[in-house]
Amino acid sequence: MNSTKRDKFTDLIDRSRQIGDYVHLFEAQLASAETILEPHLLDKKNHDISDMDFTLSMLEKIHKQNKQDHGKSEVNYYCLKNDIYAVMNHFDKAREALNKAEIAYREQPSMQDRFRIILSHARLEAEQGNYPKALSLLTQVERLLTKMEGRWWLARVWLDMANIHLSKNEPEDIDQAQNLLRESLADFREMNVSYYPDIILEKLRQVKDISRSQAIAHRKLSEELAQAGRIQHTFIPTHSPNIPGYEITGALLPARETSGDFYDFIDLGDDKLGVVIADVGDKGAGAALYMAMSRTLIRTYAGENHLNPKEVLQQVNRRILMDTHQGIFLTVVFGILDPAQGTFTYVNAGHNPPILLKKKEDKVSLTLLEKTGALIGIFDDNTWEEEQITINPGEVLVLYTDGITEAQHENEEFYGFDRFSQALKSEFSTSAEDYRNRILESVHSFSGGSPRLDDITLIVISRE
Repeated sequence: MNSTKRDKFTDLIDRSRQIGDYVHLFEAQLASAETILEPHLLDKKNHDISDMDFTLSMLEKIHKQNKQDHGKSEVNYYCLKNDIYAVMNHFDKAREALNKAEIAYREQPSMQDRFRIILSHARLEAEQGNYPKALSLLTQVERLLTKMEGRWWLARVWLDMANIHLSKNEPEDIDQAQNLLRESLADFREMNVSYYPDIILEKLRQVKDISRSQAIAHRKLSEELAQAGRIQHTFIPTHSPNIPGYEITGALLPARETSGDFYDFIDLGDDKLGVVIADVGDKGAGAALYMAMSRTLIRTYAGENHLNPKEVLQQVNRRILMDTHQGIFLTVVFGILDPAQGTFTYVNAGHNPPILLKKKEDKVSLTLLEKTGALIGIFDDNTWEEEQITINPGEVLVLYTDGITEAQHENEEFYGFDRFSQALKSEFSTSAEDYRNRILESVHSFSGGSPRLDDITLIVISRE
């Protein structure tokens, strides 16, 4: 506690007692309690909490004297008790004090008391870790103080807000804390207020250290994710299958360094080709690991064990549920292309329906390959039905993930299935690579400069 302040309050308390000025005595003792509390509010870790018991005892005594002699508003008294109990992590007692402050306020309402109650409520929420609620309440306090022209208190409330942002410790919060600390420092200096500038300068030094540490950690994480992305990229086919009478191509555009989407072409022997497109229901590094595992399982059960599509997904689902417990799911279409017969035998496990396109007399028709079962990784007793289509000469099969239909314009409008289906018709081509590029260009033109929020994956199979 600031010793100069404490001496001044001690002198004022002694003089007030001597002349029987209990109004000033009450106010001076409340101010003394606030001064003892203040270091704990500003930096709880570096102060002994034991002096809070002494402060509570002092408050109880002056409260009794206040009720007997002049009955001055008790709002600040109860708010102080709330703040002290909150710092001590006695949250039930803090709420009880706050409720009594509300009752006292209703008896003698004033804007000063209203702001004090909201501030104490914010401090209680902050001590309990309810940071969004605390910041919302402090924003209300800011508005009240602006109306009241309470400049000193406004600078002090910015310190409360800065402490909350520092507790959250996210990069954007550190920046926000730094801005608030600088504003508070400027105002306190302009008002020639002592004590606080030194504390704020120390906090700004801490913020600088945090920012430097976060920058180093962020750079290291970015490098690791970039390396993971490069490794993951090796899982995606680098060459399109070369099958006489067919043109097949694919593309994956990740939204981040790593991707939860994947596609694959699997040589099954007997001139048959396994075709996979999948989307992991998560983002980031976890989704990338899940993607790698799922790809390996599908390849193993399809390529080495020569199972049909339904059996492949049943085995993949069983293995995933046995080995993982994170509640991450997978949507997938797995099909087997028989080029000689022109058939595509498939299972659709909760994925966006692939689309078979036929052009006749300048009119393009669409046939959707709807879901034939639930997602992978949800229930161990899931079953899937197999379906089969024929891809005739001049027809095209398009498989895609929801990164296409959920691509967003800067006004947050989705690309959507209707716009997608129109693009499939207007840009129709039997050249798989040309068709793929036209579709992706349509999506890109729609989203413009908006950041990609989800991975985009596309496979085009054209029969000549």
